[in-house]
This record gives sequence, structure tokens and C-alpha cells, in this order.
Amino acid sequence: MKKILLITTTPFYLEKGSSLRIFVLSKILSKEYKIDLVTYSLGQDVEISNVTIYRTPKFFKPKIGVGKPSIGKLGLDMFVFFKCIFLMFKNDYDILHCEDFEAAVLGRILIIFKKNIKFVYDLHNRLLDNLRSKGIKVSGVIEKVILIIEKSIIKRSNLIILNWRKYEDDKVFKNKNTITYYDQINIGEFKECVLPAKEYLIYTGNFEKYQGHLEFLEAYSQSQGSYSLVLIGDITEEVSNFIKSNEKLSRTVIVLGRLSIEESNYLIVNSLAGILPRLDGSSMKVIHYLMLGKPVIAKNTISNRELLKNEYNGLLYENINELINVLDLINSDRDVLNKLKLGVEETAKSIKGNWDQPSFLKKYEI
Repeated sequence: MKKILLITTTPFYLEKGSSLRIFVLSKILSKEYKIDLVTYSLGQDVEISNVTIYRTPKFFKPKIGVGKPSIGKLGLDMFVFFKCIFLMFKNDYDILHCEDFEAAVLGRILIIFKKNIKFVYDLHNRLLDNLRSKGIKVSGVIEKVILIIEKSIIKRSNLIILNWRKYEDDKVFKNKNTITYYDQINIGEFKECVLPAKEYLIYTGNFEKYQGHLEFLEAYSQSQGSYSLVLIGDITEEVSNFIKSNEKLSRTVIVLGRLSIEESNYLIVNSLAGILPRLDGSSMKVIHYLMLGKPVIAKNTISNRELLKNEYNGLLYENINELINVLDLINSDRDVLNKLKLGVEETAKSIKGNWDQPSFLKKYEI
């Protein structure tokens, strides 16, 4: 059985984001490969057959933000790098699998010493796209450096696993082996969660500024909607204060904090629709909503249009005025959302087909 060194520069395991993706990919790959997974000291241990987890030193557990660079995160990355050096010289690996850009940078340095190893780059979003979606402006020398590093990683990669189809025709991946694989969500398990509301829209995720909550809340406060709005996740002080400052919001918005996936699943299934107000960039929340049979109210961005089509499986808006109109439309006629059911079902089938494709490594003889 071939052996993989899987580098993931993120807390593992957590029931969200990148951690979920790595968990699913590890389970898939472990059916055919033995895996040594190197990750941060943060997160909980999980049992996966044929997977051994190696962590950075447990005495170093800094708090790190969502997708934010920090001294603590840099320290964790350095510990990951040294752990990988130790493992690569101790063991023979056939494949070096790197989860997103940070891990790929470490991997690109490591393979200088192991030239015959296969290199797999699991790309969530291109780094510049990711930074810009979070409102971080990058230009000049820094942008050029990032592009040079990215080009080096891509050139050396034997396979690039894309998180979204929007990158399939990107010229930076021309003549490279690429395959698109959507994030999987545990959609089969539910745990009842009682709410003081029968009709509600729902959001689950983080509350960083790039998620667009303030715009959505402003529109919701001006709409005629008689339904509630349920927010799941660690809410920020800014969003919390915005809700408290508005009479309608303080009365109709239900803030639940972080819940388990099983509880979130239950609340999504019983909602009117999921909301995706993210200002730019891609989000796995759209998959979560659709796979649980719910239409999505979303900002009309390139990323959202990959899986969403207006009045087919969701309702898209360009600005706050359009959003108010959408929210009022739902309020006056609930059947608007029911008419999207077939589109949601067809899209869910397409996503399921993506999940069921053959092993992406063996397909490319890796």
C-alpha cells in the first residue's frame, strides 16, 4: 500500500471549513493509501483507519482567526514544517498531499530534498482571490512574489484538486492535471433543536466582515418579513451590537452560537431557506443548504453562480434594495420558495455525482 504525507496547516479536527474537507478526503484516500497527517496542536483527535495524526507541540496552542495571518499561525506552520522534515527523512512516502496554499508552500520546499515524490495540491481558493474576498488589498511587489510562489507550486504539482469549477478554465492551470471535488457535508444525521420560531431563514458559519452580515441585517430590518432570522456560529461584537441597536432585529433575530453539525442540519431542514450574504469568494455553506433540500438567498457573485441560478434553486440579489425586494417577496408569497424545490433537487444530484467520482489519485496514476 502506497504512503501519503498529508500536510494541513489548519486546526484539525473541527466541524467546519477546511477541517471537514481534510477529514472527508482522508477517509476516502485511506481506503487505498496509508496516511501520515501533520496538523496543528489545535482541534480534537479523530480515528480514521490507516491514518496517523502528528501534531505540533501541544504546549503551543495560540488563538488564531479565520484565514488571518498572525505570529501564532506562523509559529504553528514552522512546527509543522520541522515535523514534516523529520517524517520525510524517517519514512519513504510516495505522495506529498498539501491542503491549500500555506501547506503547499511548505511542501514545495520539502520536495527539493525528495525529488521523486508525487506532489498533490489541494487548492481551496487562489491566495490572491482569498485575500481580496476578505477585503485585504495586495498589489505591487507582494502580489508578484505571491504569483511567483504560486507558479512554482503549480508547475511542480502532479495533480491539483480544485474546490470549485470556476478554476477549471483558469489559464494558470493550463496543461496541468486538475480535478474538481466539492466539500462534503455530513447530511445524514440530525439532532432536534427547539426554537421560539416556526418560520425562519438561517445562516450558519463565521461572522467575519467579508460574510456580508451587516448588509443583510440592514435589508432584513427594512423588509416587511414576519419570519425570524436564525444565526448559528460565534457572532462578533460588531454584529451583536448592530442587532441590539435595532428594534426589529433585537426582536426577530435568534442568535444560537456554535452548534453541532447534527443540530445545524435539523434547523436547516426546518427552515424556509438558507442565506449566503458573503460579499465575494466561495463558501461551502451553499453545498450544505442545497444538499439538505433548501433554496438559497445569496449575493449575486461569480462564486455563488457556480451552483446557484436565480429563480431556479435560489434567489440572487445585487444590492441592498434588491435584497429588500426579495425578502418582501418571500413574506407575501411563501410559494416562491416552494417553486425552487425541483431546481434544488437537481443541483443536489449534481453535487452528489461529484462526490461519487472515482478515486482522484488513481485516476491520474498517482
